[in-house]
Amino acid sequence: MQGFLEKIFKDLNIDPVEYEIQLVSPRPLNEKTQKQLASLLFDDFGVRAVNMAHQSIQAMYAYNAHSGIVVDLGERMDVIPIVDGYRVSAGVSRAPVGGPQMRQKLQHYLLGRNYSLTTFVDSFVVRSVIENLSYMSRNFDRELERYRRKPEKIDCVLELNAKTKLEMGSERFEAVEGLFKPELWGLDQAGIHVLVHKGIRECSMDVRREMTQSIFLAGGLSQIPGIRERLELELEKLSPATKPRVHASPYRYHASYIGATVHANNTAFKQTKLTREEWIGAGQRLPQPWNLS
Repeated sequence: MQGFLEKIFKDLNIDPVEYEIQLVSPRPLNEKTQKQLASLLFDDFGVRAVNMAHQSIQAMYAYNAHSGIVVDLGERMDVIPIVDGYRVSAGVSRAPVGGPQMRQKLQHYLLGRNYSLTTFVDSFVVRSVIENLSYMSRNFDRELERYRRKPEKIDCVLELNAKTKLEMGSERFEAVEGLFKPELWGLDQAGIHVLVHKGIRECSMDVRREMTQSIFLAGGLSQIPGIRERLELELEKLSPATKPRVHASPYRYHASYIGATVHANNTAFKQTKLTREEWIGAGQRLPQPWNLS
């Protein structure tokens, strides 16, 4: 981390002692790790202030909202209900699954077509396939039947280079279906629609309607075409009394970064930051409570 931060400050051509830092993490950090990071930033770089936050919570600020369900899909899967800026802990669902399982499943399908993409470099090819050719079906079983009847409607070809072409068929929607049916990835857990529904149910009765209509997508996998519509359809089956609404910003790939820049410029940052003077005055101890949500 020290070398990483040194490069950042060097490339930006800034003196860290003149800045306050907003640090965003893709997962919760324990108190020991938080203290080590704070010590690194205050004692080694001399920054003026530090605030640490989870990337999913920061994504909420990118939507200019204070209440809703953040669905952060990337290398991990995070579903976090937030009401008036406060996390509803009972409704939080986190799982270390997502991108890796999707790539492994697609590699398995492609192996059946005699495409062996198993090396580290090949993983970037698989990622490109997911980003450019995959899509989420509205109804998985119907889409499979449609493919059996008219495969030419779904088949496509991706040119990797002048000599190599990658042919794709039902793999385009089968590999990503694990987001809603994790059993297809060999996992024993609930799909994202069930986790979102759980997050809504853990909120108080008076805000459930608002939460159902305030679902915010973030992360790389949330860009898969059709995922917003599919999530709305699945949630409507679970909560027929209220029509769900899923928001998908065109900038959701960078939602955490955008949200962090918004947060760093509002009053919430001033209330949650830890200054260098407070760090020294407390004997280099983190205030309580001061943790990464």
